[in-house]
Amino acid sequence: MHAIHQLPNEILATIFEHAVGAHTVPDINGRERLTAKAPINISQTSRRWRGLALSLRGLWTTIDTAVAKYPPLTSLFLTRSRFAPLEINVFAYGCSINSRNIVRSLIDHASRLRTLKLRGDVDFKRLSFPAPRLQVLSIHSIDHAVSDSDDLYPELSQTFSLREVEFDALYVPLDSPIFQGLTRLSLSLITFRTTPPGQIRRILQACPLMAELRMLNINFHTASVENSDSISSLPLLNMPAMRTVTLTLMRSWLSCYILALFSSPNISNLRLSAIDASPEIFLSLKNVLSPFAFRTLRIELLSSSFIIRGEGSALQSLDFGLISCTNGSLTTARFRDLGSNLSLSSVEKLDIYGLYRDSIPISVFAEFLARVPTITTLAFETCDPAFVETLVLGSQPHLCTQTSVLRLTDVDITADSLIRLAASRAGAHSTLMAGSPGTKPRFRLHLSSCKSLNPEIRSMLEDLPIDVFCDTKLGGSARQH
Repeated sequence: MHAIHQLPNEILATIFEHAVGAHTVPDINGRERLTAKAPINISQTSRRWRGLALSLRGLWTTIDTAVAKYPPLTSLFLTRSRFAPLEINVFAYGCSINSRNIVRSLIDHASRLRTLKLRGDVDFKRLSFPAPRLQVLSIHSIDHAVSDSDDLYPELSQTFSLREVEFDALYVPLDSPIFQGLTRLSLSLITFRTTPPGQIRRILQACPLMAELRMLNINFHTASVENSDSISSLPLLNMPAMRTVTLTLMRSWLSCYILALFSSPNISNLRLSAIDASPEIFLSLKNVLSPFAFRTLRIELLSSSFIIRGEGSALQSLDFGLISCTNGSLTTARFRDLGSNLSLSSVEKLDIYGLYRDSIPISVFAEFLARVPTITTLAFETCDPAFVETLVLGSQPHLCTQTSVLRLTDVDITADSLIRLAASRAGAHSTLMAGSPGTKPRFRLHLSSCKSLNPEIRSMLEDLPIDVFCDTKLGGSARQH
């Protein structure tokens, strides 16, 4: 093998480019992934290596915060990169970087910009130039929130190659040509006082290959809703590439409006967080998630929120929350909507947290469980024991007959109810397994932080044909029969 100093320039050049991440690797969607570059030190090296490094324009195309601190160094990078595409990623909060100066220095090189990420006090007036090679545009303003009454915003033109846009506390008119042909759009901390929400539909229509839509703390003035197009009179947009939708800290009517604009058979990640309750929210979810087959579901009832987390396959997940909606009538309505408007026919694991009688009636909970007969693992944490007692078989229609694992954590169930529950479940499970070939797994009961559990009660449980697992306070391991 040749000594390293004998390697030809072509191989050395490849090594240098890989060392700083100058090589791009196609992602799963076929687009080039722009990787971050590590700094390269060409001091105290041979004349040959130094000369080669200086001649490789790909080593000088990334201007990050470390480079931007020194204007002469920025100019040096711009010169040595010659005509290669530029990647700008400058974080100017609380440091000695003036992002306004950065923008000024880029004007003469605007046609080379491929990635432009700026955070800080940006000179919006100067962000107005042709950018034909720009693929990624991300601007985080220092403002806490902005509205469409602001008259300072970027007016980039010729953005034919733009694919990813992220604006944080930065207003840009939604009819701007920037919002065309995108695969990713993220908007946050913006209030639209005069802009109608119908502009969102126009953006989706102009971006048929959008794969990710993210909106955080976006608000449309209620007066503008009356001027928006009726959703029902417009055809549903088909978004086959849409994979991820995030709509958080917004009014539920706006989330419903957006979800009702399009359909996508390939959504794998949905995260919603509405700051109020709407009877249409689950119906909107049904339109978007019709092909979504949940396998695990977690429902959390907290002091001011109703949270649902669900997963389908390894590539599918749902994170949904209603904030400030846990008064009894609203929670009951949402629980009923959950069972009737979402496809839960494939749920195998259900976790319940924070369920109390002032949240929903026990009868509503029983109706919900009756709609999910496929549950094999059921967990209650910090719940009223009355809800757990609905699982005692014999006195009412059987619920969760397929369940083989039950977990109780911090549930103050009485010893008598616990024994009756375990006995009825053990008998039902034995009957269910009677016709199964081979080794027959037994019903498993996991108990943690249950006050009624003591050595005597545990002994009684272990006399049943089940496997009992307790927390470490009582020994922890299961007794096998």
